[in-house]
Amino acid sequence: MKQKEISKILNITQPAVSQYISDKRGHGIKFNDQTMDLIKKFALELKEGRSTSTEVIQRTCRIILTRQSETGEIFSEGEGI
Repeated sequence: MKQKEISKILNITQPAVSQYISDKRGHGIKFNDQTMDLIKKFALELKEGRSTSTEVIQRTCRIILTRQSETGEIFSEGEGI
């Protein structure tokens, strides 16, 4: 999938997608297996067209809440998104 397509689905810029892929953004964020499974499943559904961009906010909130329940916080000190 091209970065431009990803940026359109997520409603972010193509340079932002590039920075996430190259680990210039979000590099300090660690996820446990349960959260990574949610992220991977959603990414695959978006790629295959089984989920829509309108679900991005709802699914992202679910991922954040899962992370918060695991760690007691959304993002740790020094983590950037």
